[in-house]
Amino acid sequence: MIDNGVYTPAHVLASGIRSGSLSSAAVVGAAIARAREINPRLNAVIALDEAAAMQSARAADEAVRNGCEIGRLHGLPITIKDCFEVAGFAAVNGAPELQGYRPRTHAPAVQRIVDAGAIVIGKTNVPRYSLDLQTFNDVFGVTRNPWDPTRTPGGSCGGAAVALATGVTSLELGTDLAGSLRIPAHSTGVCSLKPSFGVVPVSGVLSNVPGLLRRPDLVVAGPMARTVADLELLLDVVAGPTAPDAAGWRLDLPPSRRQPGELRVAAWLDDDICPVEQGMAAVLDAACRALDEDGVAMDRDARPAFEASEYFRTYLQLMYAEMSAGFPESVFRAFAAAARRNAEHSGWTPLTLMPWAVTQG
Repeated sequence: MIDNGVYTPAHVLASGIRSGSLSSAAVVGAAIARAREINPRLNAVIALDEAAAMQSARAADEAVRNGCEIGRLHGLPITIKDCFEVAGFAAVNGAPELQGYRPRTHAPAVQRIVDAGAIVIGKTNVPRYSLDLQTFNDVFGVTRNPWDPTRTPGGSCGGAAVALATGVTSLELGTDLAGSLRIPAHSTGVCSLKPSFGVVPVSGVLSNVPGLLRRPDLVVAGPMARTVADLELLLDVVAGPTAPDAAGWRLDLPPSRRQPGELRVAAWLDDDICPVEQGMAAVLDAACRALDEDGVAMDRDARPAFEASEYFRTYLQLMYAEMSAGFPESVFRAFAAAARRNAEHSGWTPLTLMPWAVTQG
């Protein structure tokens, strides 16, 4: 039974609104009510525009009644991570110095969502500059995990993950440099997808250098949802080149040439530099066994032709360079010291080398 939004998948809601069997106004109203219900305890949604959202929802319902051409996300409420520029909302990205910044246009990925008919009802919390494994900033405070409010939902898409996990929204748009989509999804029990670099445009995503027009290395944008089908829905909407790039490339993958029984899959489920907890290892092993039973050729011993530890050291150097651009001298020096430890440290693990606390300074 459809419940006007709370925990109903996005593709089901969107289909119901397009057919007229569901009212966008009812779905949007339920989303706003849910945000107001959970926010005092969890602090996931840092901005709501109820009046504009309900006006858009009524217009969406009228368009359906009039038989107008409508998009795949017509009348569907959605929240957006606060590092994206969204016209009509401040874009703060957890930074006190950006509290007064109100963009006049949508980021390209957000524009595609709006063009598909979705209604942006609010924005979700992030750590400062969206650079942390938890979600706290001095402007909006702490976002808490809905399963245990004494714990973090992860970061940097912590607010987005909590909004999904609590039924405020069925879709979210986030970013990822070092796990910002994946860690909050894991911590709250929702789904996310980190696409390949460049698949979803990241222009209009704020950095710690306001007005920066460059394309940040390593950073990608991608969907969050509660189901894999909804991840596919949103990715189909936002993926593809922007106008300056469209002459040079397009996203047009051919269908698979292989049937399941013809596939070969290598499974790399553990490594000394990234040990996997027993419970997670059991889930991964079960997935491998299921593939094997479906006729997929599994190889658990295959490994890439590089040393994982050296690969990760290179990644950390690139990540520190990306994160430290534009920071004050004291913060830059802290990152430089962490990079030196990365180069000199033996017997290290990834988490011991990431100076996440520095970004709170």
